[in-house]
Amino acid sequence: MKRWLKLAGVPLLVALLIVAIEQGWLKHLTDRQWVADYLHQGPWALVFLACIGALFTAVGGPRQVLAFVFGYALGGWIGMIVSTLCTVVGAAMCFSTSRWLLRGTVSRRFGRRLTRLESLLEHKTWLKVLMIRLLPVGSNLLTNIFAGATHVREVPFLAGSLIGYIPQMLVFSLIGSGIGVSDQYQLVLSIILFVIATLIGTYLYRSRVSREMSDLINSDT
Repeated sequence: MKRWLKLAGVPLLVALLIVAIEQGWLKHLTDRQWVADYLHQGPWALVFLACIGALFTAVGGPRQVLAFVFGYALGGWIGMIVSTLCTVVGAAMCFSTSRWLLRGTVSRRFGRRLTRLESLLEHKTWLKVLMIRLLPVGSNLLTNIFAGATHVREVPFLAGSLIGYIPQMLVFSLIGSGIGVSDQYQLVLSIILFVIATLIGTYLYRSRVSREMSDLINSDT
């Protein structure tokens, strides 16, 4: 079954990517007004844009842009939910493609780094991936590719990614929704986010494991 999924799924993704580029869908997705207008066409429009959003992040598109655009078009909280789910699906697409097609190539090129990464993520995978996603540095695309080329389990990887994406996606989605600075809820939310970010930053700073993972993801290729 996995073999057939591989044979059918990868060409389908490649074909979808080619069509998306030719039709300009990925470019339109960064235009918040175009997205807002397109959503007026009906519920199917949201499904379509969500699929394109997943593809956008799967090929390295910045998830913050996706959160900002959907926040503008759908509102802060709904925009955060949709953009976060799109990003997780995109991570799964990239992870699976790397595991099916790129493992040999990536292993030959980055064998030592992959061995170190796999040893770090082997236990408590979701928690360590959560740390990576919360770090303000690193490439979402490279993380997905490298993790897919290891033997790390996909479900814990995606679970940690999902939780780790939420704080930053929420901030950008709320910014996109245009919450006023004078709004009292904006002030309360900013204070809460600041406290959370401070606590997370302090914990990550004290964590040797998180610093090692950051070095792995950001070291020169």
